[in-house]
Amino acid sequence: MRLIITLALISLLSGCSLTPPKFDNNEYYIVARIDAISKLMHDECGNRQRVEQYIEQLKLESQTLSTYTFYLPHHTDLFEISKILVEDVDELSAKYQQNKEPSLEYCKLKTQSISLKVRRTLQTIGNLGE
Repeated sequence: MRLIITLALISLLSGCSLTPPKFDNNEYYIVARIDAISKLMHDECGNRQRVEQYIEQLKLESQTLSTYTFYLPHHTDLFEISKILVEDVDELSAKYQQNKEPSLEYCKLKTQSISLKVRRTLQTIGNLGE
């Protein structure tokens, strides 16, 4: 009887920790950082030096997400999304390397596109936790 009570208490105290999580909080954090960086970059689109700094941060965070999700089992959807983000950031980076001064409109549209994808990803991940 003591064994049953002990097991019941352990189950109650541990809550849902015995079941695997539907998503990883680290994924959510990395995606939220990408969103924040793209929003900050959007506001600085007229400042090439700041934009290039934000591009470097976006490259790091999107590549981190891609590497992180690649090695997690059952995270193929987020890995595919991360590959798209990496491609978008690489395209943005290449545009700034090729062009002496990319247009303000290009910068704003590209950052809005990245933000939209990232926000949809955040909503999807967030809904998994419910």
